[in-house]
Amino acid sequence: MLVTQYYIGIDLHKRTSFLTVLDKEGNILAEKNMYNEKVRPWVKENVPYESLGVIEATGNWSYLYDELENIIQEVVLVHPKKVKAIASAAVKTDRIDAGVLATLARLNYLPRAYAAPKELRNLRKVTRYRNLLVEVKTKLKNGVHAILMQHNLHIPAADLFSPKGKGLLKKEMANLEATDQFILHHSLGQIKELEERTRLAHEFGVGLLTEEQKELFRLLQTAPGIGPIHALTILAEVGTIDRFPSDKAFTNWTGLVPRVRNSGGKQHHGHISKQGSRYIRAAFTRAASSARLSSPALKKKYNQHLEHMSKVQATVALGRKLATIIYFMWKRHEPYDEDKVRVPLRKS
Repeated sequence: MLVTQYYIGIDLHKRTSFLTVLDKEGNILAEKNMYNEKVRPWVKENVPYESLGVIEATGNWSYLYDELENIIQEVVLVHPKKVKAIASAAVKTDRIDAGVLATLARLNYLPRAYAAPKELRNLRKVTRYRNLLVEVKTKLKNGVHAILMQHNLHIPAADLFSPKGKGLLKKEMANLEATDQFILHHSLGQIKELEERTRLAHEFGVGLLTEEQKELFRLLQTAPGIGPIHALTILAEVGTIDRFPSDKAFTNWTGLVPRVRNSGGKQHHGHISKQGSRYIRAAFTRAASSARLSSPALKKKYNQHLEHMSKVQATVALGRKLATIIYFMWKRHEPYDEDKVRVPLRKS
């Protein structure tokens, strides 16, 4: 078993990185500022394999992580906010960020973050790209509604963008000014194109799943409110459920839990923490809106929440409950059971 002998703190930026290399005693062996593409050859030539590299989870961490993964003993991804909090208390030699990272590694104080494997990062890229397409499509649809409101036009269709709705809209467009006709015509064309692209993105994402992930993909969809889109997003964002030791750790990670402040012996609950991925929060809250319509047990819990909170808060609370349900389904490899939701979930 190799023993770590050296620690590399890497302060990663968009174009450049600053590296600090320490030995086991904390002596600075090297400090180097260089372009990102120079990091791998420099480390390979100047740093022994028995080294631990530390990178903060910034926007471009995956590039350097992959570059270093096979040329040193271990590469660790860390939480930027937690690093600052720990460093202020434990590290006094914080002249530069790279030095802080290397020192925390040497002291074994690293707040490690989950470094998703490359295959999972590719799946995330696809699901997040699909989400971006949906956001653009929603903006275009809102623009269409805005033009209709400006002319006090009301299309008698439950869904304006259904075949019936679009047929009625095109008839009304003939009476509008040329500018509005132009915008509506091109907006409808873009919406149609985006709908096709979102479909293709989803199909491509499903095609990336391993056999094990395909099994989980089917399992997650047995839960109310969880369709193919939400199931794929949950798989992409979570990766592996084993990295969460409990359902509480999982719901905390989703950011759907309220902040708690203790003062004068009393607990005060605030807004949700919004920690972690916004995509996982959106998946669970949107799924909750559908779940309360199809599950009597979840509808009952939603109505109980409504007795002391707003509709938005009740939906978030139900999303948190749904996250707990998914945790145990995934952990136990069991399909959804409505009867188990009627009583508190037993932890195992």
